[in-house]
Amino acid sequence: MSAKTIVDTIIRRHKASANPADLYIFDPIYKLNLGDENAAKDTNELMREFDRLCTQTGANMAYAHHHAKGSQFGKRALDRGSGSGVIGRDADAAIDLDFLWVPEKIRREKAAYYKDDSWMKATALRVEMTLRNFESKPPFNVWFRYPKHEYDGSKEFQALRGEAEKDNFARAADGKQKKKEETDSRIKEALEAAIEADGFAQIGDIESSTGLSRKRIRQYLDTSEGYEKDKNGKISRVGLSGKSQSQVDD
Repeated sequence: MSAKTIVDTIIRRHKASANPADLYIFDPIYKLNLGDENAAKDTNELMREFDRLCTQTGANMAYAHHHAKGSQFGKRALDRGSGSGVIGRDADAAIDLDFLWVPEKIRREKAAYYKDDSWMKATALRVEMTLRNFESKPPFNVWFRYPKHEYDGSKEFQALRGEAEKDNFARAADGKQKKKEETDSRIKEALEAAIEADGFAQIGDIESSTGLSRKRIRQYLDTSEGYEKDKNGKISRVGLSGKSQSQVDD
């Protein structure tokens, strides 16, 4: 089926409808599977048909398009899409969404403030707009928690940058921080499991269950606000009664 046939069908149904649509959405356009997405000629044909759809129905049209594979560093928002560059440059208004890595500290602060642990897994996005007839807005960051995108004006959150804006050094720093957070999470899960099962935990057991060194486990305990150790080496959750405390085998 050609792009012309699809658009002809939509136009016919639009004109026959007593309450026609004001907006048509194609999401994503590659599922139309019309020609070669990388070929400017085939892509131009599709864009012309989209123009015809808007002209003959008076409706607006929006389409979703995906980023190309691999790093998008250094590319303008309009150049990040897969296939021919015609797709990005045809739109009158383009909104680019780039995944945003958020440090665990920011997520925990949000979860604590709203008393909602869903913030720990909420998707964060960097939004960049390119407008043909109006001044484009500066990039900004949002959270996505189904079904809404939510703006967060905190300076710390808005200071974060999307993957396309990060060079190799910045991505390496993010990778190092992610690894630290994942390791901290493993240690915490092992500690909590031991405390729940036996009422106490020993560093040797945590070392065996996680495969981490005692030095790394102690680093976590020294910086954690959730656990405390007395002068005898006893470790417990902060505020836990003496009954559940146990001496850690250092």
